Amino acid sequence: MSFFQNLKTAILLGTAFLYETAHTQTNSINDTAIVSTPVTIGVSVKLNSNVLHQQYELYISTPYGYEKNNQKYPVIYVLDGKYYFPYVSAASEVLSGNQDMPECIVVGIASINRNRDYSPPLVAGFDKPGPMSAAGGANTYLQHIEQEVLPFIDAHYRTQPYRMLIGHSLGGLLVVHAMVTKPNLFQAYIDIDGSHWFNNGANGDSLISFLSQHPKYKGNFMWVMEKMDSSYWFPVTHRLHAFLAANKPAGLNYEFIQVENDHHSTLIFPGAYLALRDMFANYAYQFKPTTNLGDIKHHYDSLSAALKFTVAIPEDLYDEDKEHCIQILKDPQKAMVTCTEWIKVYPNSARAYEVSGNLCITLGDKTNAAKYLNKALQLDPSNKAVKNSLQSISN
Repeated sequence: MSFFQNLKTAILLGTAFLYETAHTQTNSINDTAIVSTPVTIGVSVKLNSNVLHQQYELYISTPYGYEKNNQKYPVIYVLDGKYYFPYVSAASEVLSGNQDMPECIVVGIASINRNRDYSPPLVAGFDKPGPMSAAGGANTYLQHIEQEVLPFIDAHYRTQPYRMLIGHSLGGLLVVHAMVTKPNLFQAYIDIDGSHWFNNGANGDSLISFLSQHPKYKGNFMWVMEKMDSSYWFPVTHRLHAFLAANKPAGLNYEFIQVENDHHSTLIFPGAYLALRDMFANYAYQFKPTTNLGDIKHHYDSLSAALKFTVAIPEDLYDEDKEHCIQILKDPQKAMVTCTEWIKVYPNSARAYEVSGNLCITLGDKTNAAKYLNKALQLDPSNKAVKNSLQSISN
């Protein structure tokens, strides 16, 4: 199945969303009892805002294994969090699980009045739509994010100084307004079909002015739209697109992504995935016939320098490099060097010790094989494969 067919669609609210507790129900086919258990992707918290003078809600997911390590993670903040949190969480999980982006904490930020909170102050001459009578509160809402939401997440979770903001429709309009008014608050701004018609296009024009006046600006701006004939674009869309195509700052990582066979209301679903994928297009390491461990280290050192936080080599790559050394380079001793480094970086990985032990068996080194395999069994006592390997060298 495709990624979009496999996206998760459930949010855990508090400690239980799908089910309050595990419960028993009857199978109508054979009348046997089955036990249902919750499927969870995160938690929600309700907090009081001194800026908005109301209660607000956050939806938070952490990477797999978060509770068992002391790593720090980048954070993706998504507007309209009550609805869009599960899609962005799943996009992040799929991409990071395939080493195409770093593992991230995902935070959905809710709003009880998005027409007010996501719309910038009105400009003269703009006739706001009737349903948007409270429009113009974006500056206050950004103050709430900066002074309350970000500090809360940084205080209660292990975060890297790398933040991304994703918004769709009016949320995309707020993303652009945030990029102009708070250009360093986030390291990446992802606009999914933003409502740039608002204010007669003034907010799109303000981004053109900002980038024109700051040619050394560095950051990431991903702009997602449904694919359509450009004759249907708003005038500001033409202006912003033409400027970014010809005059964007050299340090701005920018992509204009058009999605076929989707429309405005469904773009958050593929848009978050495609924007994150393209933003981290150079993240994954690509093996070459001549690859060695030094090449892999250099790649992730370069990523660390660019992102301004340490990006560890994923465990899977150590395993891949071990196989590369054996299958392509025909050098099992180099494979052992990779395994030794793997254990050094991931000292609590049962898998690292198991692979190292089995490689020692291949090399005829039963002493070290036993040492590594016993450590693997200590970390994972139920591993039958390790027990079998130990049995094979004791005979």
